[in-house]
Amino acid sequence: MQTGEALKWFFQNLWVEILFGVVLIPLTGWVFMWLYHRFYKAHMITRVLRVHNNPTRTWRKGVYAADRFMDIFEAGRPVRSEAILMYGGGDGGGAWHNSYLDKGILEKYGLVETFEEGGQRMVKATQTSLTKAVYKILFSQDEREKLKTNSFSRGDGRRNLTP
Repeated sequence: MQTGEALKWFFQNLWVEILFGVVLIPLTGWVFMWLYHRFYKAHMITRVLRVHNNPTRTWRKGVYAADRFMDIFEAGRPVRSEAILMYGGGDGGGAWHNSYLDKGILEKYGLVETFEEGGQRMVKATQTSLTKAVYKILFSQDEREKLKTNSFSRGDGRRNLTP
């Protein structure tokens, strides 16, 4: 290919160079940044849910908001607020009793929405990509904890640390 032909070929295909260099490569970068931001936000929400309404402030024991969110998400349909599993009881009001107020933290991050239906307070998990990412992270952490507990357990609730 001579110089004139190469230059002619370059100008004929200039639109392809502009498309890849100016549009597609930065667009790909923005997509990866958006995915990273979504995962980072889901991870931060998961950390907040793990310690919310938990007197020990540890993410392994006594998790209330995270378990309640998983129960709502796994239901896959609107659930009566009184039908959600309660941790610690309470006098009336179901899971949304004032002393176990997880509704605020779950609604704050847009994970659930509450509404009235037939005089009953109903709650439903939103079906967004952020909600699904939070659920996947919580589910994998729970499975990891189950595997750890099963591998170190002697069956009587104490850990078996001897080989």
